[in-house]
Amino acid sequence: MITAENLEKFVEQNGTAVVLQTLKSMSEEERVALRATAIRTVEFFRFREIVARPSIPELRAANGIIDDANWNQTKEWYESAKAIVLYCCDLQELKAAGPNGLPGPDTALQVLRERKPAWLDKWCSITLRLWPTEYWHTIVELEKFCKTELKHTLDYYQALALGLPSRSDMEKFINDSPALKKEFYKFLASPTTIRAMAAPSAVLRPIESNNLLRFMSASLSDTTNLDEHPKRWIRCITNLVEQGTLDRKLIVNLSFQALANAAEEATKRTASYLPKESIAEFLCLLNDTLCPDKDAYLAKYASLLGAANSEVSVYATNAFLDTKATDLPLDDIFSNLPLAFHNRDKAPAAAAIGLLRKLASTSCAPSEAIGLAAIDAFNHRSKAIHKDAIKLLEKYELYKNDSTQMKLLASLDLLEGINRSSAAKLLTSSNQQQGAKTQLPPEETPGSADEDTTVFYAPAKLHFKYMELSGITSLCDASLSTSKEGLASAAIAPVNLVSMDGPRLHADQRINLVETVDDLVFLLSAHLNRAPSALQLELILDGIARLWKIRDSNFEEKTQSLRHTLEQIDSLTQEPIGSSAMGRLGHLWLAGDKADATKLRFGNTPLASRCYSLAERMHAGLVLPMLATPTHSGGWLDPLVLVRRLKDYQDQGRLVDADQASGWQKLIQNTIKAFTKPKDDYSNDDAEFIQALLRLAPDGRTVALEEARSITGLAGKTLRFALGEGDITEIDKPPFAVAAFRSHTPRGTCPNLADNSWPHLPDVVYPAVYTYNSDAIVKFTNDRYKIIALRLPDFLTIKQVGHASASLQNSFERFGEGIEANRDETKFVMYPQHLTPTLKIHGIFRNSNLDDWSLDWLQNKEPLLARMAKNILHNINSIGNDWQDDYSILFDPDFPLDENGSWLLSLALVAKHDDVRRLTLDVLVAAVEENRVNAAKTGENIALLLEHKFTILRWTKSFRELARISQLHALFTWQVLIALLEKVGPSCPIGFTELLLELKEEYGFGVTAVALEQLKQVSGSGKAATLAKKLVADGTHWSKTGPLNEAAKQSFASRVARVERWQRSQYFVDKLN
Repeated sequence: MITAENLEKFVEQNGTAVVLQTLKSMSEEERVALRATAIRTVEFFRFREIVARPSIPELRAANGIIDDANWNQTKEWYESAKAIVLYCCDLQELKAAGPNGLPGPDTALQVLRERKPAWLDKWCSITLRLWPTEYWHTIVELEKFCKTELKHTLDYYQALALGLPSRSDMEKFINDSPALKKEFYKFLASPTTIRAMAAPSAVLRPIESNNLLRFMSASLSDTTNLDEHPKRWIRCITNLVEQGTLDRKLIVNLSFQALANAAEEATKRTASYLPKESIAEFLCLLNDTLCPDKDAYLAKYASLLGAANSEVSVYATNAFLDTKATDLPLDDIFSNLPLAFHNRDKAPAAAAIGLLRKLASTSCAPSEAIGLAAIDAFNHRSKAIHKDAIKLLEKYELYKNDSTQMKLLASLDLLEGINRSSAAKLLTSSNQQQGAKTQLPPEETPGSADEDTTVFYAPAKLHFKYMELSGITSLCDASLSTSKEGLASAAIAPVNLVSMDGPRLHADQRINLVETVDDLVFLLSAHLNRAPSALQLELILDGIARLWKIRDSNFEEKTQSLRHTLEQIDSLTQEPIGSSAMGRLGHLWLAGDKADATKLRFGNTPLASRCYSLAERMHAGLVLPMLATPTHSGGWLDPLVLVRRLKDYQDQGRLVDADQASGWQKLIQNTIKAFTKPKDDYSNDDAEFIQALLRLAPDGRTVALEEARSITGLAGKTLRFALGEGDITEIDKPPFAVAAFRSHTPRGTCPNLADNSWPHLPDVVYPAVYTYNSDAIVKFTNDRYKIIALRLPDFLTIKQVGHASASLQNSFERFGEGIEANRDETKFVMYPQHLTPTLKIHGIFRNSNLDDWSLDWLQNKEPLLARMAKNILHNINSIGNDWQDDYSILFDPDFPLDENGSWLLSLALVAKHDDVRRLTLDVLVAAVEENRVNAAKTGENIALLLEHKFTILRWTKSFRELARISQLHALFTWQVLIALLEKVGPSCPIGFTELLLELKEEYGFGVTAVALEQLKQVSGSGKAATLAKKLVADGTHWSKTGPLNEAAKQSFASRVARVERWQRSQYFVDKLN
């Protein structure tokens, strides 16, 4: 008899058979008494078995094991211990034990057949799900002993499908099993069963991986021995049909039903490290074996021609290619075949073209129907398929009837390059033969080379300065010239949006501020888990600044939901939501004048300093608006509003000259005082004032200047200089001087600081000058850890005046840490970043929480665009959604995209993320229509990026879509490609030259003399040479003038509308004076 005291010794002294016989002779009560000891003992023997494994020789040697004899002994002990657990424990204990309570299949069968527990059916279900291949036969044998009928679930069928092929007599097993034979049709109709039959490795791998992670004892089996299982199943089913065991008609119908189910799922690309799931291949092979004569099932095959699954589609098409039948279901074929051309894979489309070729050659179908189906091939993404379809139309003359002509005409936009030209020739040829019954669209008809260009005259109501800025004057002058190239350049020339003469403030674009506690609660709650935009954050800060003292009787009730949310745990970070940056801002508001500013979480940024000063104003009991809160869309601040806000500040003792400490010293003092809870007020709103200056709108400054004369002290001098009056040398605080100068002259050199010891960092004293750095992209692409890199690829390097650009980043990093650099080496004077937003935006560290740079410096957008371009490059191959900048700002009609914006657009159009490319194309469509982007720079930038092997197809696809918007967009695309060709030369990728030829044939645009010479250098007889010869055929001649005139008209109308909008601005009268 086995007892708790002798259990371990009994196992070591006796084999498994003796252990089982002894347990059988014991009563259930005696076995139950061994439960706890059995669970401890099985763990002990499991460890001993692991130690003895040959696969771990170091562990084996350390325990004195020198051969496999001991290992075999420990394996038997472990097997005996598992049998004891299965014999003694209940279901819950067995579930917890996992593999430790599961001996081999034969042992488990012997134990449970003797024990017959009430929970046997549940144990069978669990075991089938976790170990289907090892225990399926055991479960089948145990079914008859279950007190509750074992349900034949999907797990049951899956286990049989996985396990049966391991038996050499699987057909006999099915025949000898009445239940299985009876349910075989239901068994075969289950998609779970089919998947287990077709892809056993793919089914087993996640089951075994889960066991490995769950029990840390199972191991992944070699799946190569399962490769023959699908073939064995096909032979088994076929043999059972031949023997009459299974009804042929029913099995054939089941196979077609399974094919129809598989047809609805597109073929998936499996990762190389995962087992292949060839379900469709299995079903096609099964159906092919069951249906050697396919003529009887042609209608069924016709329904599968347009299958989303490429293997099913090709199989169905091949059924028609192999048949000799003449009575074909033509209606079914022609209704389903076009769907094959929408398949992402090429094979279904190629097979469909082959079927159409067979139908055309045998004349067993109307030529009109074949021609219409062939034109559907243009929907496929493969140019080779387009080419084959055009050849089919031409060879069998399938394009000559009216309906085919109309469909061919409507489908021309689906074709590109030479294929489009070839299809257009079919139209032209047919029109000539039929007396031009079908009219080509205007852009397809030859234009008159001698047609005069349109002459533009500026409306008298437009202001002359605005006409200069908008390019109306240049376009009018170009229209008087005979140069079509000059007119084209003027039509797409970007508007001067960097000038400080352009208005930004419109009365109908004023921003609505937060006015109630309810609105503030709503805004804060909405952005606790989702970072707000820069404008939303400004509204929240301003709402706190103006409403923090409102503590009426309903305040607790109104803020209850916000307080509750702040206490919740974030599912991603597993930290309280209130500990996030926005959460702590919410706590700041709720705490009122008792707020602890040291707990804010914004880092060393201008925003941090502004929040500190807000907290200190609250400590002092002051209710003042944020100085920098925008007043108009785009983030602009009305100068007159800023003057009046400053008056309120100075009336309450803020921004006065009583304290002469530096901004950085004051920030440190602020932190110390926040800990000590000082009683005296603390005044340091420098960062807030500086940020306001960098959002100051260019218009309205003359009006604001009159009121600004009452502002005292250094703040008054600084503000008046920004508004256009005073001497910068009187501003003795450098951060104020820099902010005022960059607000007034964003791209100039600050005169009073140019010759002293101030650092030559970008946009502080000297304006930033950007240079393209190809090496930075090479380094980035070769970096194995680029996805987790902390820095953005600095491919737009800042060229420093009088300094080597290589030292910039090291100095930047030391500056960012607040460490003073070696002045003899760098000649930099370190000063706090929170007072120099124009510098901080040039940093190349990746964005962190609440890093939205879009409103940091509005008078100069180039640093922001450079940073956004670097961010795009860093994520060029990402399909995630956690890195994108706010692209909505790029739709602002006054947002310039002609400089660094060209880099941003060029990179975003080749990004892997589909939504990013789509959104960028939308931005480009709007920017071209509004004349905000530079075609020549965009083309030159793409030419420089070609060396880095980006996916050219993404560029060509985007520009082809852009060209179809209007003649203006087509002209812009043409100029981009011409600039690219001029830069790249004869090695210009074929995709671009194809698009050039397409635009030339459609719109009659002319190549430039430089581009012509580059094309003449293309030699050989390949596709590139063919395209080049067609492009140089007309020289620099513009074969059509109509599209150019229309593009110029669109451009002129857009520019006039812009000036008219500018003249409706809030301070237009002021701008005229």
